[in-house]
Amino acid sequence: MQTVPSRARHFFLVACVACLLASPALAEGPSKEFKEANLKWTLPVAGFEFADVPEELKQSGFVALVRGARDLPMQGYLASRKTDGLALAAFQEEVVRIARNLAGDVQGSTTTEDTLSGIPATLVQVQGKSDGTPQYVRAWVAEKADRFYVLILRIYHGVETKRWKDFDELKRGVRLITGAGGEESPATEAPPALTADQAPGSGGVSPEQWPEKGPTREENVISFPTHNITWTL
Repeated sequence: MQTVPSRARHFFLVACVACLLASPALAEGPSKEFKEANLKWTLPVAGFEFADVPEELKQSGFVALVRGARDLPMQGYLASRKTDGLALAAFQEEVVRIARNLAGDVQGSTTTEDTLSGIPATLVQVQGKSDGTPQYVRAWVAEKADRFYVLILRIYHGVETKRWKDFDELKRGVRLITGAGGEESPATEAPPALTADQAPGSGGVSPEQWPEKGPTREENVISFPTHNITWTL
């Protein structure tokens, strides 16, 4: 009977351990590249599909819109735009306002450090209700080489705690074409329930409370005139 040399067994074991410790590979589904935005989004095998991006969102730098299946009620938005001298902190404030308005009647919010495409990012999470429907909005904001990158997931009916692994896989499918960091590790737990309103801009939920030269709202369209951004709810 042949035996495996000890050195060969050693290298085999090292290789096995390395495979086990590596981030699980994504099961790839539909994928699209957006070269001008320096972005690529690979969707999970099932449950999500690309949809046409409305023209008003394209004008604000959004390049992709993803919708979930019936048991994954959500919308995902991916955007990239040049910084044009705008500070990251100022841009993050605008994204917080967008997330808060998508969530409707805000019940809780928070901001934490995270990653997007393996690079440092701020994660804004807002929980609320809109017309009686539970909403959970997760928005990642990152900056790399004079560009801002934004991923927004708007999840309905409380499924963020039931199908969080699917949404995590969807998020990990976002990659910068140039300048991406390492492959992201999968999340280990569901998003937390948010009961305290802690995200910056907490006092500006209602349009009536927005500053005089700040955002404006006309029906379902929010405009940020100082930064040339519009958002249609």
